Amino acid sequence: GLYEDGLAFANKIEKKAMGKYYTPIDVAEVMAKYLLELPGDNICDLCCGTGNLILSVLDVMGENEAKSALTNGNIYLYDIDPTAIKICHAILKYRYGDSANNVNIVNEDCLNSEIHFPDNAKIISNPPYGRQDSLAKGSYSCAKTTKELYVAFMEKMIAEQVPGVIITP
Repeated sequence: GLYEDGLAFANKIEKKAMGKYYTPIDVAEVMAKYLLELPGDNICDLCCGTGNLILSVLDVMGENEAKSALTNGNIYLYDIDPTAIKICHAILKYRYGDSANNVNIVNEDCLNSEIHFPDNAKIISNPPYGRQDSLAKGSYSCAKTTKELYVAFMEKMIAEQVPGVIITP
């Protein structure tokens, strides 16, 4: 996509240090199928990037159900990167028109303890992988020990008791 093309020119060492990795479409489709078997009406894509995971979820749902979820505000996009999240939302608007107007966009570090997932939610994510000496405000005991970002994402999901499908190394 556009963002991935732009990232080709970005500093690859910095991208790797931030733990950003692209989710292949075939992996996203498998994850989407598992996600839709979980309970919960609100779908949260953590670290959504340009949207491969949420687009796969909506594709697997089918057009009518996807438009309904979008229109009803059941889609939540989380990403710390403002460019990526804007591109993701633009793609949703391009594909689904006005149905995408009610997408909930959280352009924040979702590891912050002040950010909470909605009730009746389920999560799909390919979180960043990498060691981080400091984490966002939160009490992530395992992540503080391991310094692994993906561990902090898993801990937050568990702490908030939200089921999900998440890639781990």
